[in-house]
Order: sequence, then C-alpha cells, then structure tokens
Amino acid sequence: MSRDLIVLLRGSIPLVVILAAAALAWKLLKEWFRRKERKFGRQASFSRQLIQVFMTIAVVTGVIATLPVNGEIRGQLLSFWGILISAALALSATTFLGNLLAGFMLKTIGNFSVGDFIRVDENFGRVTELGIFHVEIQTQESQLVALPNLFAASKPVHVMDSRGTLVSCSVSLGYDLHRLKVEAELVAAAHRSGLEDAFVHITSLGDFSVTYRISGFLKEVKTIVSSRSRLHANVLDALHESGMEIVSPAFMNQRVLDPRARIIPARPGESLHRDEGDPDPETVIFAKAEAAHKLETLVEGIEALRERIHTLEDEQKSSDEAVIATVSRRIQRMRAWLKVLEEKLEAKRREMES
Repeated sequence: MSRDLIVLLRGSIPLVVILAAAALAWKLLKEWFRRKERKFGRQASFSRQLIQVFMTIAVVTGVIATLPVNGEIRGQLLSFWGILISAALALSATTFLGNLLAGFMLKTIGNFSVGDFIRVDENFGRVTELGIFHVEIQTQESQLVALPNLFAASKPVHVMDSRGTLVSCSVSLGYDLHRLKVEAELVAAAHRSGLEDAFVHITSLGDFSVTYRISGFLKEVKTIVSSRSRLHANVLDALHESGMEIVSPAFMNQRVLDPRARIIPARPGESLHRDEGDPDPETVIFAKAEAAHKLETLVEGIEALRERIHTLEDEQKSSDEAVIATVSRRIQRMRAWLKVLEEKLEAKRREMES
C-alpha cells in the first residue's frame, strides 16, 4: 500500500466518524420523534422540522471541516459554505426567518390548534397541521392549503369556538310582506335546521326590498358546512310554503308578470330528499382535518390514562392490603384499556400515512 493512500485513509477517519455519528444521531432522533409524537401527536412535527434544519447545517459543516484535503482548500470550502448560508439567509430573510419567527409566535399564543375551524383573510377551513413555516388547512372543497406563518401572523385569524357558533342566512323580501310574519317563518326555519336561540335582524331597508338575517346557535361546529346549507334550504321552503316570494319588486323592471303569478316552484316528491344513511358533507370535505383532530384527541386520552395509572401506583405503595388488591385490579383494567388505545393510535397513524 502506497504512502499517499495510507495518508488519505488516515485523513478520512474524522470524516467517517462524523458521518457515522450523524447517522447514529439521526437514528436516535427518529426514535425520539416517534416516542414524542406518540405522546404529543402531530404537534411534534414542528420541533422535528426545526431540528432537521439545524442538524443538516451542522453535518455539512462537519463534513467540510474533516475532508481529507489540505488546509487551504478546506478553508476555501468552509468560507464558501459560510457565504452560501449567509446569502441564503440574507435573500430569504423576509420569508424564511419571518415564517420561522411567526411560527414561534403562533405556537406561543396558541389561539388555535389542529382540528379547529379558522378563517384567515379569504381562506376558511379546518387546521390539519401546524408546521415550522406554515399552517395547513383543509378547505370546504377538501383541498389542502398551506398558509405561510407570516401571512397567518399578520392577518386577523378568526377561530370558531369549539363550544358552538352562530349560523346565519340573509334574504331580501318585498315591502308588501309584514315583518312579523317574515320573522316568525325565519325563526321556524332555523329551529327546523337544528339551531338554538334563533333571532332575526333587519340589516337594511333598500329601495326595493328589505334584507333580513336569521341566525341561530349551532353546538356541533363540525357540521358547520351542512348546517349552513340546511338553513338556506329550510328558509327557502318556509317562505315558499307560506306563500312569500323571495323576489323584490325590481324584478318587474326585467320581466312583466301576471299579478296573480307566484315565483314558487312545486314541491318535489319525497324520493328526491337526501337519504338519512348518506354521509355528512363534512366527513368527505374535512377528512384529513378530522383524522388529525381524532389523532390528537386519542393522544391526549392516552396521556391522561397514563397519568392516572401512575397516580394509582403511588397510592398503592402507601395503602393497606385490602386497598392494594382493589387498586391493583383497577390498574390492570386501565393497562388493558391503555394497550387497546395505543394499538388504535398506531392503526390511525398507519392509516393517515397510507
């Protein structure tokens, strides 16, 4: 073996050590991330992405510093790598660092989480992921939209309260209809739609029509899309069934009608109605968001069960024999249920990844 080859192999030892250490560190980190995601759910992806960025920079720097080349070339490579990082940071300072810092701000404030319905500017949907650089939502068209953290932090974020929200519908009617009769029909339509505490506002008195807005409280926010549609449908049916036209007198300027004519379509047969067994629209629209929300809820339940088991184990140590036997049976039942929940969690994770 030549002398130069021996020198090259000896010089390569630090490089091999760096690469081996990086591979081992990444393997350990993957295991740590897996355990952390079991405990905290998808929120762990935020720290995972952050560590990946810094680890990549550190590994590349270490590889360059241990290359089996002379000091001058190594110094030039390190200088080039430093200039490259500096240029990347300088060119993307307003976006990269902005989104990174905005991500920390959103995580610190914590006014919304995975599974919540939010509106940012014109974007409405259900949160599926809180990343290091973006917030991902699933829209009413079941599309996944990534909102940069800087955008979400600089715009008002409207978060729908998980305890319930108002569902509204506006309709314009002519001045020939008495408001008390209109309000009674609108409130009845809201109750038929499953809304509580319904009320009517007259929002404007136009030149040709009066605009009414019916609102009601919806407890189950997960059905917000179908509830809005159901309210509009019931308002339409209620007004038509009571003989009220949803058309302003300005319609006469476009098409002359017989004064006795009514713009009310005939009611279709019952066979055209939606079957009770059909899936709710939200099941299809917010499939990923619902899965992410259920995953986090399951993780929280597992963590609460583990804490309860630890508490009972502490009580067991300081109790008499009769109490120990009772507590021991409770712990066994809880551990069996914990195993079922953990298997369910793994199945859901595999289902989301597939």
